[in-house]
Amino acid sequence: MDFQIENGVLVKYTGQNENISIPGEVTRIGDYAFMECTGFRKVEIPDSVTEIGQLAFNRCTSLEKVVLPKKLERINNGMFMNCTGLKTVIFPESLKCLGNQCFSGCSALEELVIPESVKTIQFGVFDQCSGLRRITLPGGLDKIDGSVFNGCKKLTEIRIPEGVEEIGKYAFSGCSSLHTVTLPDSVRTIGLMAFFGCTSLMKVTVPGGVEKIGEEAFGFQAFRTGPKKIDGLVICGEKGSEAERYAKENGITFKKPGGLFSIFGGKR
Repeated sequence: MDFQIENGVLVKYTGQNENISIPGEVTRIGDYAFMECTGFRKVEIPDSVTEIGQLAFNRCTSLEKVVLPKKLERINNGMFMNCTGLKTVIFPESLKCLGNQCFSGCSALEELVIPESVKTIQFGVFDQCSGLRRITLPGGLDKIDGSVFNGCKKLTEIRIPEGVEEIGKYAFSGCSSLHTVTLPDSVRTIGLMAFFGCTSLMKVTVPGGVEKIGEEAFGFQAFRTGPKKIDGLVICGEKGSEAERYAKENGITFKKPGGLFSIFGGKR
């Protein structure tokens, strides 16, 4: 038998098929059940499945498409990590949470629409998804967690939805093609190195309600001797704001409402 099933739990897959159809008796896919099964391209998961364990499909490098079951509420930690051939994911409207690093290293993903039902996107979910060009985020988020889009080198623009109050450290670090960022008025904190290495980002408007911008959050990139300032960045914001403080301390051009510029000579 290709499937080891115990009391409705698919514990382990041992087959070599290119296309897999999971039996309808399965209600849960266990941790590591398909881990490093590199031969299959497509998997059919029945709607009887309500839970899929962590790292269940980790390193299934030939997997190209997955349709998730209708009652699934959480994509667990590392579930599709390093599925380097994965191109298409169909999410259910029941989904509420994307767990830590669940799509980390899925370098073939290019475009995703996250359903409005999702309220939580945890640490490093799309870390090193180097082919990701476009993503639509749901409106119910209150945080962009750390390293969520770290190393997404082809991501060109991002609209962060209203309601998000915190952008975590390294959230968009290494997004070297990112040229347009829309920050909502709800944002209060932008973490350490949140946009570090975003070498295409030449202008960013920071809302007046932002209370804290972490070190090297904007305008810096890696260099062999340490962080190096990116030339040409303009930070737009209100006079006396946290954005102005950050620009002044780091020698970054600051633009106030009405088109007035301040050119600061920074320490670095």
